[in-house]
Amino acid sequence: PAFDENRTIYAVDNVQDLRPEQQQELFVLYNTVREHPGTHLVVTADRSPKDFERQGFRKDLTSRFSWGVVLSSLRCPTNKSVRLFWRRLLRPA
Repeated sequence: PAFDENRTIYAVDNVQDLRPEQQQELFVLYNTVREHPGTHLVVTADRSPKDFERQGFRKDLTSRFSWGVVLSSLRCPTNKSVRLFWRRLLRPA
């Protein structure tokens, strides 16, 4: 997506599937987001940042994937943890 001054968060799912021209667009967006304090970019993938270079991704983009918080080996939540999450979220203030 193109940068929009009215947005504060961008989310890109499945970055491992981006074509080269989409990688370029994400690279530009990433740099633009960093220039605007209070704006954030969240990306998800099925592998770690270090695995992207082996796949042939742009090195300048894959290096940026490691600049932020990297969570790996996430597991699907259990039904119990999902119920607990929603109870806490929907609890009256």
